[in-house]
Amino acid sequence: MTEQGHGSNVRACQTTAIYDKENKEFIINSPNDGSRKMWIANTACHGLKACIFARLILDGRDCGVNAFIVPIRNKSLIIEKNVEIEDCGNKLGMNGLDNGILRFTNKRIPRENLLNKVTDVTEDGSLISIFDRETDRFRAITESLVGERLSPFLGPTKVGLIISLRYANWRVQFSPGKGQQEVPLLFYTSHKRRLLQILGTLFGYDFMYHYLWDRVESSPTQADIEEIYALSAGVKSYSGWFTNLALQTFTECCGAQGFRACNRFGHFKADAGAMLTGAGDNTVLVQQVAKFMFNNYYRQSKNIKNKKQDKFTGVLEHLNKNPSPEADFNTLEGQHELLEYRERLLFDKVNENLIKRAKQGMNRFEAWNAELHLVMGLSSSYIDREVHKIFMKKIEEAPDNLKELLTDLCSICVLSSDEIPAFAFNKGYKPPLFNSFEAQERLNELCIKIAPYAEEITESFGVPEKCLPRRDLLDGIPQNDEL
Repeated sequence: MTEQGHGSNVRACQTTAIYDKENKEFIINSPNDGSRKMWIANTACHGLKACIFARLILDGRDCGVNAFIVPIRNKSLIIEKNVEIEDCGNKLGMNGLDNGILRFTNKRIPRENLLNKVTDVTEDGSLISIFDRETDRFRAITESLVGERLSPFLGPTKVGLIISLRYANWRVQFSPGKGQQEVPLLFYTSHKRRLLQILGTLFGYDFMYHYLWDRVESSPTQADIEEIYALSAGVKSYSGWFTNLALQTFTECCGAQGFRACNRFGHFKADAGAMLTGAGDNTVLVQQVAKFMFNNYYRQSKNIKNKKQDKFTGVLEHLNKNPSPEADFNTLEGQHELLEYRERLLFDKVNENLIKRAKQGMNRFEAWNAELHLVMGLSSSYIDREVHKIFMKKIEEAPDNLKELLTDLCSICVLSSDEIPAFAFNKGYKPPLFNSFEAQERLNELCIKIAPYAEEITESFGVPEKCLPRRDLLDGIPQNDEL
């Protein structure tokens, strides 16, 4: 999919697949250096076939981007004719994955190598599709990216949190008074907040990933797929940013020992960096969330105007409410109402500004670009509310003996929103709703309550002991009692 000159804008890719009616073949071409396929996994050394996104050309007519299976090596690993392969070289991380660069020069493939679930080409070169519009065909094809966006990006965060909490309970620093024992790092409120805010948010994203996978595997409708596509784009992006920030926090919380390579934070950070642009640049992806909201808004507003419906439904149902900024943040229901309030404010403001820009003569592209600072905040607010909604649903489904714990973790997740960028409020528009002294004091209370059990909670991640360094993070350094 990715080309040297085009990544997130897949619709503008330059690789072509011209149909040859006489031979019933597609001719794949990379017309320039910018069209070379780049970062294609498992192609540099061993891949036999590649799934290539290319512009389908029928009788000189561009029919949009489609996917094709293209052989690049035979079973003896000899590179196919009319195919050039290079290695992307060493990367910051994930060097076990041999990403390659592909270039095609009149590479012929059979007509049957077009992946035809959405679009097909008959022997005589006619286009057949379940969608009339090229836009709909492209969206249906790229919906396959949902699986990649729902990959287990949270693994490094889980392992890093376990390591940091174990070390925080082992390492002591300073004493309350002369002659008294030094206390563990996790005794300090600042340390509790740094690690336990991550714990609460991690549970929220983990629940969200499982929820989305369940929806993907439950034969979703087209409307469901559109929502899953937007949610997966947002969750992938915000959890990627969250993971990278969390890993830096773990490194700092373990002091100099966190800087030692054998304790793996460097490897985790290098690998996690791929989450920020892999399967789409995060800053681009999160805009899909706001666009999904507005597409639904325009469609439903038209229906309301034409009296086909009397209020917003489905993914916009909460816009019918008038949530209060005075809700009680000590309850899950109050927290959710505040998240709805924030989202409603941002949506109304973005909508108001887009209308104003249009009246100033801007086209839709220019207006959207002018409001990106608020669009990003709106996307964040939508994902925050959805994560909180799924968290509350998990609490309802949980056994009675876990409800209190999960409720506390959910509250930590949302009350941390002013300190974790993945849950940050747009300060340029409205002051943070949870930035009161009372809310911060409540967060302290919850962290103090959870701290004694935090390490035990992380056992639910199921990380084998052999995958973890020593509790003191001194692997490979002999201690006096070992000499």
